[in-house]
Amino acid sequence: MTPIHINRLSQYSNTALHLSKQTNYFALIALKVIKISMIIIPMIAAIFIYLLFSGPTETDLMEPSEVSFNSLKLSPDDKNCIKFIVENLATKGKSELLMMSYKLSAQGNKINDVHPLKFMSYVFSEKKIKNDYLPLILSDKFKKMSFMSGLSKKLEKVNNDNLLKPYLVEFMNSSKIPLSKKNKLESLIDEKKWHDFFSFALKNSKRSSSLF
Repeated sequence: MTPIHINRLSQYSNTALHLSKQTNYFALIALKVIKISMIIIPMIAAIFIYLLFSGPTETDLMEPSEVSFNSLKLSPDDKNCIKFIVENLATKGKSELLMMSYKLSAQGNKINDVHPLKFMSYVFSEKKIKNDYLPLILSDKFKKMSFMSGLSKKLEKVNNDNLLKPYLVEFMNSSKIPLSKKNKLESLIDEKKWHDFFSFALKNSKRSSSLF
């Protein structure tokens, strides 16, 4: 092999080595981007879902003396909005939820004035929501945190306005929860343990999910 050939082989080798280093460099960058995305996307999704279920702190809920629990606002449109939100929250991935954030937020804004006990009574009464969608939400730590944080905020608000306990018995009747559980639910309200309040109500309502 002549010196010229050896020189050319050396150049080819150096070029290949350089290209290999560049490839490794870009591969490392891509890997870092993927790792960062895996952290950021769930965080953003969790924040978005929390905002979706939190809604404004001020609502147009009426005083207990003005309306019975059965007469609290829950229109067919409200029910469709709840179904849409809960179904998508349960079945879509975090990146998909981000993609449809505008539409979900618009639906969420429509049910801001739905009393949280009315919301709970409805999702407990719908077999598909209760037995299929709620377990999917509550078994995902990001979705559960966001769902429960938003609901807890609303329960806290209506309780501070004295709009929670006055509706408790009617809520229990509507959700097929034995009245023997009333003292326990009241104690959870007094202790402001909203996650436990929701879980206990769900567990003791008719056709209960086996998640708890």
